[in-house]
Amino acid sequence: MKLRLTVRKDIKGLVQEPFASTPTHWIGMGCHTDMLESTKMAVRNAIKFLNKRYGMDELDCYAFCSMAADLRVTQVADLAKGIHAMIPKSYFVGDNYAKKNTLLL
Repeated sequence: MKLRLTVRKDIKGLVQEPFASTPTHWIGMGCHTDMLESTKMAVRNAIKFLNKRYGMDELDCYAFCSMAADLRVTQVADLAKGIHAMIPKSYFVGDNYAKKNTLLL
């Protein structure tokens, strides 16, 4: 299996923390020694991204994430506990979102 990492300088300001995407999901990440802090980091990361990418109000982003984001454990093997917030791109429908959903991070 090959893994390719790319530093995206063309999207400066869109994400500050670790963030990823697949063709179907946006993925906010959080990593901390405390699982609750990791979760908070992942959700805050997702909120910031949705606010900047889609222009949603931060409170709307928070409400959206509470209903739509699926939180998954990334790692627990060492001191760091990782969580990622999976946000389906399929929830953003219509012509005004079509181009925004194609960005791969």
